[in-house]
Amino acid sequence: MSERIDLRAERMKAKRRKRVMIKSWIILGQFVVIVALVIALVAVSVSNANLRGKLNGNDGPGTQGNVSDNQSADAASRQEWMKAEVNKWYLQLVNPDVSVSEEFIQNVGLTAIDARFTDGKASSKYFDSRAVAALNEMCEAALNDGIRLTCISTYRTYDYQQGLFNNRIQRYINQGYSQTDAQAAAARVVAKPGTSEHHMGLAVDFNSVEQSFENTNAYKWLQKNAENYGFIMRYAEDKQSLTKIIYEPWHYRYVGVEHAKAINDLGYCLEEYIEYLKNGGK
Repeated sequence: MSERIDLRAERMKAKRRKRVMIKSWIILGQFVVIVALVIALVAVSVSNANLRGKLNGNDGPGTQGNVSDNQSADAASRQEWMKAEVNKWYLQLVNPDVSVSEEFIQNVGLTAIDARFTDGKASSKYFDSRAVAALNEMCEAALNDGIRLTCISTYRTYDYQQGLFNNRIQRYINQGYSQTDAQAAAARVVAKPGTSEHHMGLAVDFNSVEQSFENTNAYKWLQKNAENYGFIMRYAEDKQSLTKIIYEPWHYRYVGVEHAKAINDLGYCLEEYIEYLKNGGK
């Protein structure tokens, strides 16, 4: 009886060994198939890459010559783009040394800013029609963050600027300045007619024309977010020798999102950035 039991046990062990061997062969076969598929995919990829290389005039994919040629071509293209951008409307340079014509000033395409972001009166303030949406969106975003941005000065006519300039000269004369000195001092604070960015409808003064504006939450918000809407603080404290305008933390200028971010990243004022573009980024 015990011999039969032992024989049956041996048979069962043999069957189990057979099943284990079969499973091992199946697993091994699956592994071989997977390896074969991977090798085939790599071969196809290399073949396609070689074909692309030949179509591009190269012997193979990723050759040093191909990479260098592409980089050179991209750099040249980028330089040409930079030089062309200088002449775009959103980068037009206006400063004490570069004026715009009265004809240009009178023919700027203007659209009223959303009254919620001015003094509350309909059509009280205007901005370049191509950039007014960006200004409204920025003010809206600030408001959603609990920050009130009020556009207290935007587009100005030649005559309006002349009045501001004359008033500033008179204030200095009343303080004892000579006519010549009063004009020079006034030009540092109020742009001469024809040399103000406000003529273009691309500049906006926010909330308060006082340097204490830099201590407000509105200023902090603008420093962090203005570039996302294409605006830069135009007259920085450490760039006065280049802009020839006093530090104005309230004065922002539209230049487009890409350029606003580039200007801030480079730490440039607009005068420096224009030269940078003219030189193809050098």
